[in-house]
Amino acid sequence: MLDMGASDAAVKGCQLSSLIAVIQGHEITEVEHGNLMELANDIAGEVAVYILEKEKEASDAE
Repeated sequence: MLDMGASDAAVKGCQLSSLIAVIQGHEITEVEHGNLMELANDIAGEVAVYILEKEKEASDAE
């Protein structure tokens, strides 16, 4: 379980968006590309876990 709130998830979403923009719009080396993609995947995973946990909490509350 992640210790993340809604504002943390929003920040992570903004970070992910920025990473994607850098990956798409700039000339970077293969190593930089790989590192940024790994970071983007990690952030996306954290946000996905947060969303799934919130959905489970909401369905458990019903």
